[in-house]
Amino acid sequence: VWRDAYAGRMAFPLWTADYLDWQLNLSSPESRQSQLAAWCDGQLAGVLLGWNYSCRRGERRDPAVLSSWLSVRPEFRGRGVVNAFKAEQDARMAARGGGLIFAYRYFG
Repeated sequence: VWRDAYAGRMAFPLWTADYLDWQLNLSSPESRQSQLAAWCDGQLAGVLLGWNYSCRRGERRDPAVLSSWLSVRPEFRGRGVVNAFKAEQDARMAARGGGLIFAYRYFG
């Protein structure tokens, strides 16, 4: 998806499976709560990946997730996939007792 969207328009990383496994700690069962995927009729429509951490605010520590790597295949765009990801991400954070959700976005 990234290659199709950005090739020839801007520089972008092509993350390997090994890199994502390391960065997102995919071998940890706890990491699953921050990995979202949308499927439609057996086809992967999109993903929103992230990792859990503890965010310190003064003496307080709150659960947090840093999410990025949002990818939605073109044929599924405009069909509510991103809104569904956001709703599920919010619900999962609420299940952890609340916390912070950080994300990187690129507009251009």
